[in-house]
Amino acid sequence: MPTLQQLAVYAFFYITLSGCANTANNRNGAIPNNPSATSTGSSTHYFESKVIDQHLRDSIGKNHFIKLSAGYTFIDTTLTTDKEIIVLVHGYSVPSYIWDSTYLAAKKKGFGVIRYDMFGRGYSDRPETVYSVEFLSTQLEELLDKLAPETAVNLVGLSCGGRVVSYYTATHPARVKKLVLVDPSGFETVDKKDNKPVKLCDREVAKALREKAPHMADSQLEDFYKPERFAYWPDLYRPQMEYKGFVHALLSTKANMRDLHPEMGQIGNSGIPVLLLMGKHDTVIYPEKTIPEAQRLIPQIEVVKVVEAGHLPHLENSRGFNKAFFQFLTEQIN
Repeated sequence: MPTLQQLAVYAFFYITLSGCANTANNRNGAIPNNPSATSTGSSTHYFESKVIDQHLRDSIGKNHFIKLSAGYTFIDTTLTTDKEIIVLVHGYSVPSYIWDSTYLAAKKKGFGVIRYDMFGRGYSDRPETVYSVEFLSTQLEELLDKLAPETAVNLVGLSCGGRVVSYYTATHPARVKKLVLVDPSGFETVDKKDNKPVKLCDREVAKALREKAPHMADSQLEDFYKPERFAYWPDLYRPQMEYKGFVHALLSTKANMRDLHPEMGQIGNSGIPVLLLMGKHDTVIYPEKTIPEAQRLIPQIEVVKVVEAGHLPHLENSRGFNKAFFQFLTEQIN
């Protein structure tokens, strides 16, 4: 259980980002399965009406930000000098609060833990650039160079975060002790003629803001096998949409996805222990397509299907997820 001090910090974070002094939930660090999130309704007036600036960072606390080459990154860390480190990388659009339950469980077990918001999401800066896997992997690389230099970490990637951690592992194998992929993107075939950067025009972003943004928050419920248990989930998502650059980051990430089969093959050749955790009922990343391809590209991969779970098994069946997750991390490497 978090301490009262932690609860106060969590509440403050959410109040700050939502701009609502009466809201008692945290955008980043909210208590898992908290049903009391205050709905912001379907109004769209708040979409990208603010900027992430130093005033916001100061109000949250300087210890939660780190300056990297492309801008400031929001971090939440519990680090010790004598424990292994787990690095939790979120997916396509839901930032680091998606790891609340796993973060707290890992901390309770004595692990050092790092979670952060990718550029373009949550509290992190939203640079107007190409959001390629290389760009997002560089963010992770610089972060680890500052927080865990010369340390091999246990790297965990969820959904689209699976692409980021897989690319990083393939290009920095000495920095990864074990790799955990949770309902990951990256094993699918991406049919692109080349890997040239795709730049977006303002018109594309404006159209998405007008047509797609109003439905983004509610659509997050599609990730769950039993969405009725997570009715509050869209309300945690909406505050980050207030800040400029969010939609551009998502569109650019999608437009610049490329085939990662070569990198997956490099991981297979590296011998790094890999665990694939998949919700049995995932309708975003289909287990029946992903598992055979993962086993082909990474022969040493261990596969666990988490029952009663969709795309976010660590939330829907945390007991089943944590059992397999921590067992894998604590096993001795032969």
